[in-house]
Amino acid sequence: MSLPTCTSCEAFVPSLTRACPHCGAAPVARRTWRRAMLLRLLGAAGTVSLMACYGAPYDPSYQPDCWSNLDCATGAQCEQSTSGYGVCVWTGVCSYDSECPPEQYCDVPRQTCTDGERPACDSPYDCDTDQACIDGACVDVGACDAANPTCGVGAVCAFGLSQCEPCEGIECGSCAIGDLPGVYLGTVPSCPEGTTPGVAGEVFLGSCIPDDVCLADHCLALDEAGCLADETCDPTYRGVDCVGPDGGACVDGQPCTCAGYEFDSCDAVAAPL
Repeated sequence: MSLPTCTSCEAFVPSLTRACPHCGAAPVARRTWRRAMLLRLLGAAGTVSLMACYGAPYDPSYQPDCWSNLDCATGAQCEQSTSGYGVCVWTGVCSYDSECPPEQYCDVPRQTCTDGERPACDSPYDCDTDQACIDGACVDVGACDAANPTCGVGAVCAFGLSQCEPCEGIECGSCAIGDLPGVYLGTVPSCPEGTTPGVAGEVFLGSCIPDDVCLADHCLALDEAGCLADETCDPTYRGVDCVGPDGGACVDGQPCTCAGYEFDSCDAVAAPL
């Protein structure tokens, strides 16, 4: 076995981890394979930890399916394809329009350069009183307040802004029932005939919901006994252990025999034509 030598005077030394006893030269640092492997493992662990904390860096080549820009990460927009949906394409991060190419503007809420011209508004605060920001445009929606909350069908009162805002489905609230002034808080909206004031909990929302929607919601909430007792509702049943003529699964258009039937749902009676 050969003895290590000093890199300065080339004399034999007992160990490369101490100064040379002949010339006093300092030892040369050497990285053993164990230490090198340990540093590699620590570096990999640190990378994983940072990714866990901050997320993996955005890869411009990664193109998940999307339906709108909201489906894409910051710095990417959704570009439509011939298949009917789009792919997220990297366009750049921004805070001002000047940081984007001339044919793009900075979508400030998303901090993303986006194709096209800047919309008229990003929020209701960009519009005049009695207007709401809908799809980037200021639209007249009407004023409302606690004393006069009526916004009509398809809108609720944004009391903080004193203006009506569009709503859909459950956003418009549920149908008020019973003694309206005594059960619910606030002023009763002046809803047109054929509609019912919308509420959330015990508060009027300023919305008006068509009676046929209210009836459908009313029937849907009933159990079988309640549905049978309500003339405005019809129960729907589903078959149990049903088989076709050949003993296999039932097929549309062919006779089907069921061992029994059970209550499925309660639907509103269709209005006469």
